[in-house]
Amino acid sequence: MGRPATIQRPQLLATARSVFARKGFEAATLADIATELNVTPAALLRHVKSKQQLFFEAMETGNIELPPSIQHLDSLTGEEDPRIVLRLFAHELIPFLASVISAVIAVHMHEHAAEIRLPFDREADNAPPRRALRVIEKYFARARDAGRIRITDERAAARLFLGSLHAYVLYQHVIKLRSYPLEPYLDALIDLWSNGGFSATQTKGAPGRRARAAVAGRGGGDVSLPAKRAKAARAPVQRDDRSADRQRRVAGRRTSRPRPRR
Repeated sequence: MGRPATIQRPQLLATARSVFARKGFEAATLADIATELNVTPAALLRHVKSKQQLFFEAMETGNIELPPSIQHLDSLTGEEDPRIVLRLFAHELIPFLASVISAVIAVHMHEHAAEIRLPFDREADNAPPRRALRVIEKYFARARDAGRIRITDERAAARLFLGSLHAYVLYQHVIKLRSYPLEPYLDALIDLWSNGGFSATQTKGAPGRRARAAVAGRGGGDVSLPAKRAKAARAPVQRDDRSADRQRRVAGRRTSRPRPRR
């Protein structure tokens, strides 16, 4: 008879976190976690006393490791094709985001808390979202300096791209609307970044500031009417003299009054 399989604590916590996030605390069992690790439920109890303890330790702060795509992005020069770089990055980050968000929801539902407890200190400088943002911002800055991406603000660009990935996870794994495949979503996202979504005539200057100025009523930007159309819209309407004379005659007529009944 062979020796029973052994597991390392980090492996146990990672597997338990995945199962709890997928099934929730109530539905998940020690047998489910043990099956994924190819061990018996008794083997899990050598590391923890109960499912409750395993749940909280698996979901505890500090057990979240950023995916390798973050470190890979940090090692790039910025001269690579951003369409390939960002697509591969999204492919690896979206499952990671889905796992973390599902875990947060599982903890929230188990605790019945009024406020969602994040699995990290949001104010800490080394919080996973802050670390990831710094890496992505630096990549966008390098890609811009290498002439591979046209952006004016790498911080805004990083948040826009990350926000698009978070939106997909939100709709697919939290709100759970009708399922939409990842590949066409990434096709549209990369196409939008590559070609732009607006067909307005390009002019010099920052388009974001032009649009803000136009919305605020300060003028400027391509979102306003072209000069000729705007001038025509402001010009007074010229009426035909015969039409105006006809309107005066109609206005001068007396309205007929109905005769009273006797």
